[in-house]
Amino acid sequence: YAKQLGGTVKILGVGKLNDDGSLSPFVSPCIVPFTDVVSRLGGCTNMVEVTSANMGNSHFAGPGAGRFPTGNSVVNDLVSLARGQTDEPFPLNIDRPIVAEIKGLFYVRFTVKDGVGIVRVIGELAENNGISIYSILQTPVKDAKRVPFVMTTEPTTLSQVKVMCEAMSKQPFNADAPVVMPLLI
Repeated sequence: YAKQLGGTVKILGVGKLNDDGSLSPFVSPCIVPFTDVVSRLGGCTNMVEVTSANMGNSHFAGPGAGRFPTGNSVVNDLVSLARGQTDEPFPLNIDRPIVAEIKGLFYVRFTVKDGVGIVRVIGELAENNGISIYSILQTPVKDAKRVPFVMTTEPTTLSQVKVMCEAMSKQPFNADAPVVMPLLI
């Protein structure tokens, strides 16, 4: 489904600065569009993307694992300790509230037992939770007892999506817990 949406799945650590000055950090598998440089990273390469008002998006990439990068980090940590440098490595110069809420687009994969009215029920559950559906994707049914299909959302919050998924899990046609990922497309 990620490929049908024009992207790939990557595990990302994201920190979003909210309009009220709070920070919403999260680590999650995400669907990243093929047009984003992050989608083309492979192996143990790590990348940091910084977005700023003056520079737009800046990317910094380098090795994130392996014999030499790990050895270098361990030796640097030991040298710092030997010098008595035990302070926080990234001290905060601003007291910023941390908010556990994520706002954005979401990918939700459902697995259901085939039947009539399932899309209607999901539409109602989305509506009841203030979620606008952007798209619904389904491949041809191969096993009527386990039919996967995907819903993508318009901008919403993770808490709204979780409440909808909890209600979906209680439906008699539900076969598995829904899978939710932020959608960066």
